[in-house]
Amino acid sequence: VFYRRAIDSTENQAPAKVGVARCLRLLNRNEEAKQLLREVLALSNEQLQAEYQAMGDHKFEALTAAHLAMGNLELADKNYDAALKWLEPAAETNPMDLGIKNSLALVYSRLGRKTEAKALSHEIKETNDALAEIQQLLDQVQLKPNDAELRFQIGRMYLKYVSKEQGIVWLNSVLLYQPDHAGAHRELARYYEDNLSRGESFQRLAKLHRKQADALQATPKPAPSSTGNRDD
Repeated sequence: VFYRRAIDSTENQAPAKVGVARCLRLLNRNEEAKQLLREVLALSNEQLQAEYQAMGDHKFEALTAAHLAMGNLELADKNYDAALKWLEPAAETNPMDLGIKNSLALVYSRLGRKTEAKALSHEIKETNDALAEIQQLLDQVQLKPNDAELRFQIGRMYLKYVSKEQGIVWLNSVLLYQPDHAGAHRELARYYEDNLSRGESFQRLAKLHRKQADALQATPKPAPSSTGNRDD
């Protein structure tokens, strides 16, 4: 009764239902949790994205949260084949999500698919190592917020290992401090070129950053002045 009240108290019920389902799993009330998740999974992707966006969450969370929760329920019930049917599509939709990777690696291991489990475990280790390094870089950038190269390293690592969106935010921040940073323009150009199908803004930004990256690559760097002065 209490959890139904919690759900009914919000306009965006899908995220609330997934959250409650996670709590029910911890209480070993798996069938109740699955029923809630079935209600969420019956919604269209558009409805899910709208509700999660209203709560401030990313679209990947909207499209994978219920799948991950259902996969974890089947995993808890030792229904490994059923868990796989939920977790593999979630991993395809959001291949960088560490929670999905951890659950999927466990399912592969339980099913005796050792090669896939080992490969995924290697990815998980790489991501965890990257997160540790990112934290060190974040500590440094707190002390040197104007350091464009630190920001570039953070952005590139987020982009490769953790979150494309966070990576783009950090790479754009590089250009606020150093507009002619060739590496940032190059990474941004690659990202937008890989996502041209997402619309005109992505196509425009791909051209913009590729043009800047090529121009900077073609421009020789000035030799350091022996006097320490620079021309105005």
